[in-house]
Amino acid sequence: MRTQSFFIIFLLLALMVSPAAADKKGVQDKDTLKPTTIKNMGVTRDGDAELFCLDFTTARVPDLQTIDDEKNPRVFFDVIKVAEWNGQPKYDIKGNMIRQVRTGYTKGSQRLRVVLDLNAIYNYNIEPSFDERYNLFCVAISARNVR
Repeated sequence: MRTQSFFIIFLLLALMVSPAAADKKGVQDKDTLKPTTIKNMGVTRDGDAELFCLDFTTARVPDLQTIDDEKNPRVFFDVIKVAEWNGQPKYDIKGNMIRQVRTGYTKGSQRLRVVLDLNAIYNYNIEPSFDERYNLFCVAISARNVR
């Protein structure tokens, strides 16, 4: 009985530690990253969702942040270690969900801020994804319901 209890406790502890170790795999250390270049940026429709994608020369998986302002909801993220950015500061999309994309590049920190301004009539589902084969980071935005 004592051996069985010890085994169950050991198994539970092992299962609790495993997910934490798996989470560290996706963490990007900005000191060891090679600078990247954004090859392409665009918005397309995928069924009921609008898909915003960035195509990098080296892998980047930014952390998304949302601002649920009823008049101006938006999603934003920073891309670190960007070698250069020659894109426009504002792209008018005029989609059903994404109104515009704004960008701002800070040369000293090599950081690109991307802001997706959303239409205020919906509550949204936001689903980021990354395809390692193509270094393609995408954000799928779909309407959950009308506000």
